[in-house]
Amino acid sequence: MLPAARTAARRAVELEPTHAFGWHALAHTQVQWDRDWKAAEANYRRSIALDPNETHTRFLLAHLLVG
Repeated sequence: MLPAARTAARRAVELEPTHAFGWHALAHTQVQWDRDWKAAEANYRRSIALDPNETHTRFLLAHLLVG
């Protein structure tokens, strides 16, 4: 399921790079499937920059940084 989610998240970012949730979803698949911590951190931060009021992304970034 996560490879399909990653593909969908990448496509979402391609279609609308200014939409924060695409970056959030991509970062989440990078944490859960790819274990690419640096890319996930960068994409969570990109998502936060696009939507600074979205708290769940901040929570996931904090969880990544603590872990």
